[in-house]
Amino acid sequence: MVPNFNGSADLEKIHQSSMQIISENGFHINCDETVALLKKNGVKVDGKTAFFTPDQVMEQVGKAPSGFSVHARNPKWDMHIGAGDVNCAPAFGSAFIKETDGRLRPGTMADYIKMVKLFHQCGSFKINGGILVQPDEVDTRYAMTMELLATAIHSDKCFLSGAGGLEESRTQMEMLKILFGDQGRLEDKARIVAVMNVNSPLQFDKTQLDTLRVFVENGQAVGINCGIAAGNSGPITLAGSIALGNAEVLTGVAISQMMKEGAKVLYGLPIAQATDMKTGGTAIGGPETSIGTRYGARLARAYGLPTRSCGSPTDAKSVFGAQNGYESALLLFNNYEAGADLVVHAAGVMDSYMSTSFEKCIIDFEIIRMCERFMKGVGLENEDFALDTIKEVGAGGLYLTSPHTFKHCREELFSPDLGFRGADVSSPDKVFEKRVEDKLDHMLNSYEQPDIPGEILRDLLAFLSGKGYECPPALAGIESPAA
Repeated sequence: MVPNFNGSADLEKIHQSSMQIISENGFHINCDETVALLKKNGVKVDGKTAFFTPDQVMEQVGKAPSGFSVHARNPKWDMHIGAGDVNCAPAFGSAFIKETDGRLRPGTMADYIKMVKLFHQCGSFKINGGILVQPDEVDTRYAMTMELLATAIHSDKCFLSGAGGLEESRTQMEMLKILFGDQGRLEDKARIVAVMNVNSPLQFDKTQLDTLRVFVENGQAVGINCGIAAGNSGPITLAGSIALGNAEVLTGVAISQMMKEGAKVLYGLPIAQATDMKTGGTAIGGPETSIGTRYGARLARAYGLPTRSCGSPTDAKSVFGAQNGYESALLLFNNYEAGADLVVHAAGVMDSYMSTSFEKCIIDFEIIRMCERFMKGVGLENEDFALDTIKEVGAGGLYLTSPHTFKHCREELFSPDLGFRGADVSSPDKVFEKRVEDKLDHMLNSYEQPDIPGEILRDLLAFLSGKGYECPPALAGIESPAA
């Protein structure tokens, strides 16, 4: 396929540099099944190192769809990816919960379920689940299986998942078949999106590739992301890291199409984050992540692929500190401006991916609402121009009491749930924290568990029990409302 760069010289230079990287460097493929597949498709392989040609990669990239739908248990939450709409996806990958006093504690399944309920309540999210926080008491060998079960019980939105490897990915496919029955023929309808990463630089590991294979063979979707951190797993210069990450992601897309032509995949970030040169640690809240998001969206459009990006993670240690606010706002706004299709980590992630915060979710929900209002723009219908009202009010008049204002006052102008306007407030920091806690409590207290038929829940639990999976206490003995 020939990319359409629309005359953008920067994209053409990045693409050509990526093609040179593919031409001159081998990719380590730590998966025997994938190595055999590459040989079958004419890729030169020496041991476990595959040497692709640019033509081989781009021919396969051209077979991937430019968009697809993911179907929820409740059709209200069906999600189309690739239509130019921004789809927010939840927090992902953290091991700890961040308390408001700054303490970190290991996540639990109870925390996970609470997080599922919170994202279920937010209408800006059509997808739920994944590694919202890693439950410390759950065996890591089947943690994502238990997370999918918890999400299926407590939400009826589309599903998000991670790279669980061969056995766990197969288990998730069987769970989806039980959940959706005959109407859920997996090869016909995507129900879940997995997130996988290239082991940068220039490596694909078995867990990621096995997950990719199981998902695409069953008609499910996968976001293929690189693991580039500029200055660590990629060059410190952003152009070099973006070119390397682009080569890795495109090669991942090519492998997916060799596994199954037309596989539903998303183009991930060509640069995931930067490296803090003072400490050697990860820096996700800086402008580099936003630059990667913007270039990722532009490159994906040139290749005819939907985009998977990164939402609002911050390096901040304080939930209510200024750093959390400005880093999250920049990243989220940039996703909307760039037109990213699926925005993972859109709410809740702190500490350079180390922790998830319930309170940060609430703050990020507010930022998302502001971004959504910004993207709504200006209406251009006759009613929006209000010419009759302008004539009626006349010179020196007041629009505050106009019937036109009453008619549109609830939807036209943004009204904050958390922020302050107007008169001075005593102890504003404490009041703001109280507003966040009150909204968190309200969302959780007003949560209603979606219906899941009792027989389906029993079949799910019996299936997992038969595989020897032990439900954690937070899930043990769960009963469906319809049971």
